[in-house]
Amino acid sequence: MRTIEVNGDEIKKGWVLFNPDLTASAGPRGVSFAANLTSDPTGIGNWSEAQFRKALREEKFKGLDNTRPLLPPMPWPNFGQLTDADIKAVFTFYSLRTLYKMLCRRRSNGLL
Repeated sequence: MRTIEVNGDEIKKGWVLFNPDLTASAGPRGVSFAANLTSDPTGIGNWSEAQFRKALREEKFKGLDNTRPLLPPMPWPNFGQLTDADIKAVFTFYSLRTLYKMLCRRRSNGLL
């Protein structure tokens, strides 16, 4: 593991430092790690399309009202600019991955 020294004064000025794969950041809010954005229930697998849209458009944690804002490294301002059709396509992609995983599990069990 590689250690990087961070200039705290720059972070106080509003700078954010991301790791190379954009799954963690250090900034004014502290250190944040990317959430599980897979179709697994521990990720976004239990979200509705409306929750997904609200998370991307309104920076709402789990796409729910009265929750904290999403933290970096989630680039929600970028994704918030997507059209409704684009958001639906991304959500559908994750939903189909869930279906695919379920089918693969069933096949491996000999139940399909």
